[in-house]
Amino acid sequence: MMLKRVVIILFAFVFITLMTIIIVKDNKSISDKTDVLLPDVTLNGINSSDVVLKKELELKKPIVLSFLSVECSHCKFQAMDIYNNSDLYKNVNHIVIVENHDSLNVFLEKTNLHKGDGYKLTYAGFETIDGFNIKGFPSTLIFAEGVLLEEISGEMKVEKLNLKIRECLNQDI
Repeated sequence: MMLKRVVIILFAFVFITLMTIIIVKDNKSISDKTDVLLPDVTLNGINSSDVVLKKELELKKPIVLSFLSVECSHCKFQAMDIYNNSDLYKNVNHIVIVENHDSLNVFLEKTNLHKGDGYKLTYAGFETIDGFNIKGFPSTLIFAEGVLLEEISGEMKVEKLNLKIRECLNQDI
């Protein structure tokens, strides 16, 4: 009977110790992950030169990347919101990215995005967009000093985007 108690206590001690090690190891692996950095890619500009993301860091402004698709109805609404509120993004480097040149032309016909100011309008192939790990459209990424601070999927009204930027940067835009 005494031996049975000792074995049960020993088993419980080993089990708790192993679980503690596993939990600590998992938490350590999460904290050891490296920051997601702004990739060194070139986006095709429209009505301007190409946009080299690493060079955009030299502007010393947060970078907001908005990924839009012509086949996405939410993207069309978000494009109009970006266009109508482009004056709000003076202190950020806002880059709008559409999936390819053909889609961009269709997109421009349906929105006034190409007439706006305060953002750069670009297009990139799916391979480049996949490099950003975009799961769907619309998506928005916020970078500061080249490090990803926030990834947002789905349509985002300008008020929510402004709030997210302020939260990420602890400052007004």
